[in-house]
Amino acid sequence: MNTKYTEVKTLWIVLFIIVFGLLLYFPYLGIKEFEGEEARRVFIALEMLEKKEFLIPKIFDTPYFNKPPLFNWILAFVFYFTKNHSEFIARATSAILIIGNSIFLSIIWYKILIYTSLYEIIKNKNILEKFIIFSFPGLIFQTIPEIIDKAIKAEIESIYILVISLALFSWFYLYEILKKKILASIISGIFLGLGILTKTFHAIVFFYVSVLPFLIFQKRLREIFSVSQILTILIFLNIFLIWAILVNFSGITFIEFIKAWIVQYKTTIITPEKNFFHHFKSYTLGTLSGFFPWLFFLIFYKNKELKSFIKKNKELYKLCLFSFFLFSFSFLLHFLLPNAKLRYIAPSISGFTYLVSITILWHIINKKNLYFVNQIFLLLFPILFLILLIVFIIFLWTKNLFLVKSIYFFIF
Repeated sequence: MNTKYTEVKTLWIVLFIIVFGLLLYFPYLGIKEFEGEEARRVFIALEMLEKKEFLIPKIFDTPYFNKPPLFNWILAFVFYFTKNHSEFIARATSAILIIGNSIFLSIIWYKILIYTSLYEIIKNKNILEKFIIFSFPGLIFQTIPEIIDKAIKAEIESIYILVISLALFSWFYLYEILKKKILASIISGIFLGLGILTKTFHAIVFFYVSVLPFLIFQKRLREIFSVSQILTILIFLNIFLIWAILVNFSGITFIEFIKAWIVQYKTTIITPEKNFFHHFKSYTLGTLSGFFPWLFFLIFYKNKELKSFIKKNKELYKLCLFSFFLFSFSFLLHFLLPNAKLRYIAPSISGFTYLVSITILWHIINKKNLYFVNQIFLLLFPILFLILLIVFIIFLWTKNLFLVKSIYFFIF
């Protein structure tokens, strides 16, 4: 393989995804005042900077136990670095984190495709097709409505999605593709630890609803209790314990955090705010709107030719299987919880992205399959990119946010 060629190609993919994300998200960032929990996240970060106390989230000197501090640390760093703590800067932090995750998804996709027999076929495609094939996981991820909502708010989900995606798909690539099991355990353990410091022990749910079924389905039960799996557990627990011990030394016992987290878990699991029918309705409709239009691409999995296509490529088959367990089990688990919100499954959207990407890859590789869909998709993102560029220029030139918002709503 020509390493120089690979690096240049990856660089262009990364730059394209960055520009696309900036054009898609940035005109929205300063339109509204803070909503929901945004103000709380920002206020905690500002108080950290003012008091120079970063270990424990506080509001008016009162410890805030409901969430760990990682997102507040990131906001505080951004505010300090930019010397600006406006709505725009706070939300731009989320947008950049989401763009970072879309880059990661495309790079992992590209690296996995290199190991498949499809790579020789892809290399013979024209330049536009190759570029689209390697970059569309990132582009799909960025254009999922549920992700757009997270990218334009100063909320925890942006960093949560990133660290859990890094934990899961770093593990998959290193463990399954490169067969570097110890390295996979170390990397995944580190990011799972950061996940705990972002949104409590809920973070490890996503790892085990994907990894355990993935290994069990392939009858690899011994690996569940292997040294590498134990190492992952030890690493993420130690990362949490480092913070917990430091909290204890500060005069506040970390047990207060644990108690607050347990109360949140009980509220979500035991105490329904609404009846199940209402939960079913809102969750289902939320899924349809939050994943539109990409959700309908999953219908193609009924096609026998697509199934055959996936099974012929071992690495792609494993990625499909792993992504399926991640998204479907996360969805079902949270669907059964009476107070669960759709945003709770946000980290599993990376798996959903790969499931959609595989169907589109199949269409592009086999042009005889729904040729018109193939061609429309190849034209869709260049046209969308041009529209976003025009709108962004209008935004920079006029600073008329109402005009920009009107154009966006008319188009999307």
